[in-house]
Amino acid sequence: MHNPQSQQSVGGSFGGHVNTLQIIRDKQVDRYEIVPGKDPKFSDVILETPNCILSCKKVQGTINKHGEAYSLKWKEELGNGGNGEIWKVEFTSQSSLPREYAAKNTKTREDIYSQNIALNELRHECEILKQLDHAHIVKYMGFAEFQHDQISKRFVLLLEKCDGGDLLTMINDRHKIYSVYTVVYWAEQLFSALEYLRKGNFIHRDIKAENVLLSIKQFLSPNKIEYDVKLCDFAFTIRRENTTFFLMKTSEEFPKGTYASMSPEVYNCMVCHRSDIFCLGLVLWFLIERRKFYSCPSEWKTYQTAKQQEPSFVNCRDDLRNIIYDCTRKKFYNRAQDAEEVRHRLETILQQSALNLSPDLKATSTVSVQMDA
Repeated sequence: MHNPQSQQSVGGSFGGHVNTLQIIRDKQVDRYEIVPGKDPKFSDVILETPNCILSCKKVQGTINKHGEAYSLKWKEELGNGGNGEIWKVEFTSQSSLPREYAAKNTKTREDIYSQNIALNELRHECEILKQLDHAHIVKYMGFAEFQHDQISKRFVLLLEKCDGGDLLTMINDRHKIYSVYTVVYWAEQLFSALEYLRKGNFIHRDIKAENVLLSIKQFLSPNKIEYDVKLCDFAFTIRRENTTFFLMKTSEEFPKGTYASMSPEVYNCMVCHRSDIFCLGLVLWFLIERRKFYSCPSEWKTYQTAKQQEPSFVNCRDDLRNIIYDCTRKKFYNRAQDAEEVRHRLETILQQSALNLSPDLKATSTVSVQMDA
């Protein structure tokens, strides 16, 4: 992990980089001057979202003596959230194969105040990701900032592209079949990432199924794929000392996150490491039940229900049910102490399966795709 003291304050490290693109490659930072423009393939309606960077000129890094041309173009939209969008982008040059990234950018807003809030959240996420390096956390690859028009700027965060989509889409797709072993396999990876954050005094604050990405590990057959998982979306992440045992007041007047995925203390703008444990416990509940834990007609009703109601018992084997129960207690001090404790319990289940000590748990982490007849 990088030394956080060496990082400049949020926004401060970006002031001199308007109309530049930076990409990390082979542990080297390449910097380019860019020319923003509109990609003619897209209609004007779609172009209300990202503007494409039509050409780039390398100004730092390994500079091609022949004046090589570069481009970064938006290819297709991968996802859409409250404040931003994720696009597949392609970085091309004349001398190398195209490289694909996931590009996260803010939505265009008429309200300049809201636009600036979203812009600062994206810059904040960029600074957080620069400090993180874990196999199950989405990797930071670079950023671009450029002048969009006379009064507003654009900021684009470049991330590794995960080809399997997000966990919410997987759970809701009735054609995708996965086993309890797969749930435990993914859970062990996610709690490993959460323990890494805890040791660095980071609190994610927005863990939910749509913020877990699936990375294809291998194709076993046309209809069987093995995935790893990666935690993403660090826009609300904060860093606090002693996050494991003590609740801390956040700086916001209102809670940040998603009502249906929040731990109860977050509704009072209080947070700690065990708040993330609660949220990840809900993700496991959702993975097994494949239905929402709060079936409410409105977001306000969800808010009222989630503050008072603990998730019901999940229908699965006892050891996994106990883990989810220990993660999702209403009172934070009744939850599992830290992510490493939970990860160890999950690892034990995987080891028992590998040794055939759990006949009901087949040691395969594949996802099968069933086609309609």
